[in-house]
Amino acid sequence: MTLIFDNPTPAIGCGDPGDPIPFSCLFAGGSLARVMGAGDRKTCSVHTWLKIVTIDGARRAIISANQGSTTRGAILYDGNIEFHDNGSVYRSTSGTYKDTAGWMSLLWRKKSDLAIEAERVEFLINGILVSTETATTLELNAQSQFGTASEMRIGDSSQDSPFQAYMAELVFLDGIYADPTDFGRFNTYGQWVNKSFVGKGQGVVAYGTNGFHLDFADPMDLGKDVSGTGNHFTATGLTIDNQTTDTPTNNLSTFNPLARPIGGNGLGVFSFDKGNTRVSTSTQFTGIMSQTMLIPTTGRWVSACHVENIAGAGGWAVAVFEQGITGFGGNVVLLEMSGSISVSNAVVQSGLAAIAVDDIIETFVDPENRQIHFHVNGNPHGTPVSIAGSGRLLFGSIDFRDSAGGSGRLDYSTPRDGYRFLTSSNLPCPDILNPDDYFTVRLTGAGADVTDLPWDPTIHKTLVMSKRRDVLSDWRVSDTVRGNNLAWRSTIGGLEIPASLTFTPGGIDVGADTEYQGWRLDYFWRASPKSGFDIVEIDHVTGTPTTVPHAVGGVIDYAWLVPLDGGDIRVFHRSLPAGQFLRLNGGSVAGTDAGWFASTAINLTIGASMPTGRYSLPVWRAVSQFSAFVSYGGNSLVDGAFCPLDFLPRMALIKTSQAPNPHYALDTDRAPGNPITNELQPGTNGTENTITIDSVDFVSNGLKQRSSTSENNTTPNTIIPVAAWAKTPGKFARVR
Repeated sequence: MTLIFDNPTPAIGCGDPGDPIPFSCLFAGGSLARVMGAGDRKTCSVHTWLKIVTIDGARRAIISANQGSTTRGAILYDGNIEFHDNGSVYRSTSGTYKDTAGWMSLLWRKKSDLAIEAERVEFLINGILVSTETATTLELNAQSQFGTASEMRIGDSSQDSPFQAYMAELVFLDGIYADPTDFGRFNTYGQWVNKSFVGKGQGVVAYGTNGFHLDFADPMDLGKDVSGTGNHFTATGLTIDNQTTDTPTNNLSTFNPLARPIGGNGLGVFSFDKGNTRVSTSTQFTGIMSQTMLIPTTGRWVSACHVENIAGAGGWAVAVFEQGITGFGGNVVLLEMSGSISVSNAVVQSGLAAIAVDDIIETFVDPENRQIHFHVNGNPHGTPVSIAGSGRLLFGSIDFRDSAGGSGRLDYSTPRDGYRFLTSSNLPCPDILNPDDYFTVRLTGAGADVTDLPWDPTIHKTLVMSKRRDVLSDWRVSDTVRGNNLAWRSTIGGLEIPASLTFTPGGIDVGADTEYQGWRLDYFWRASPKSGFDIVEIDHVTGTPTTVPHAVGGVIDYAWLVPLDGGDIRVFHRSLPAGQFLRLNGGSVAGTDAGWFASTAINLTIGASMPTGRYSLPVWRAVSQFSAFVSYGGNSLVDGAFCPLDFLPRMALIKTSQAPNPHYALDTDRAPGNPITNELQPGTNGTENTITIDSVDFVSNGLKQRSSTSENNTTPNTIIPVAAWAKTPGKFARVR
């Protein structure tokens, strides 16, 4: 079967990004206000697209009504979205939204005359009704402050802190209970995308008396209402600079507040403003601050930075660095304020003109050749340099490493021929538009079979990893290469055992074995060079290396070496030092056995030291916007380590290499909201745990540790390997 048949090319363009949104408004202290006449006090709907900039303990008003002594409106509070009215909190989302890299569609709707109290106020994120918690009961037919003849504000209220976010396509419907499909739709690939509101410009009939529609298309009048009702707003603290082209259909790479600085002394602080496009350093050596998007592996890319302030000498202006580094001795290229260029903490070019205030520094990256060069004010600065390694690259920050600090701002105004800025519309089209076609998760109860797999495992090579969640039981792993009624247990080791599971055209028939009954989790992988996955079997004799072909489509980044005659299951991970391995069963620190595993783009080899016997090897390579096999370093802080990815993850296996804890399996199917605290461990037979000390957020551009005591965020664990698979490619990823 051809790769084209496996994943057909979309008919038009790349995927289906939805109807374009050309503009947004950055709310960063400014607001919009209008005194409204009387409207409907029982029913209304608000829809907007949001890209959150700041998440803290302050209550920040998205939209508010009837300014007075109490909070009234839709509020963002420490990542929770809440509805306040008449001095009470009526609803709060159960999950938190602390993603500063992606956009989300928010529909808040209220209808107090509904019989079921839980339905009277609802939040829908990206078209999906989310779980909420009730603080105060909203009584039947309750009269809201929305609809009173009073002042309405956007991005502010009389009792709350100003909103800090980008906002696009804000629609308020007075007396109308909206459906999410009025503003968006799920495309063929399962992604929520924008749909233009069909009632735009039709006035009261489409929006209600107090309804309005702000598209922020007029930079001179950001409060202009385009609904046709004439409900225009007056701007305070908003100028033409607040109109931006960072939108849900053209998401821009900004500085990343979720990522802790790399390589600093731990005393300095970065401050972010202007929608995270500007960063300022404190009076200490703060380290490298990354941007939100990984540099793609193909194409040519540029980042431009405007130096706004230099309070002293020293430090650097911009950086390019390899994902996973923990200090300056790693693969890092720096342009110093002196004008010198350094590679891996050693000056390689000196005697160049120093950087000055108001200079525009452009950093050009050719990832395929791993070459980097700089321009200052449009002119070449030095000569191209190379960066070692093979990992993904990121653009880095301003840090003047000086007692007086400094500041700089990203500049998207001067693109260069042949090079692109990092924006979602510029990102390459992912090879796999719908990750569910190659990796998927199923949750079942009462020992149910799986009948709705997106592919036919009797035709496509398939691996399934199964675990009961409700009782103590072993993990079982089966594949179509070894065939029906066979499994091995990651809990115990690689010994092959009989099993009741068989593969069917629609999925699996689990049979009668108790390990498949009750509430069960199944992870499925489909083998293909496109998905970078294969299953290989080897008959090995100790004393001589064994080499066999594989079909992952490149060099292997991650593998399980499963001894079917019994023994520990070794895990190869590209981030580990040469010769090291982890153990999938149980928990241990990384072991070392020189030459135990190696691969080329077409073959793999298991070393002479491995015992004689039969081996099954599930093997993977990283596929852009679909899978990643990377590492990060822990920091033992509540503001935990960040692992950048080029997709919104669906599942991740995490295991520190320097402590004897087991692997942790986390996924969004069992935890639809953040933080994720319900974990399973492939190396143990335990039931599903809810452990807040190991909480982690799955965000649109990676993984964010949220606990200072997590085993996956401790120091001095500088290598914490991750294997992750996508829910949504980065080009189309949304906040969850």
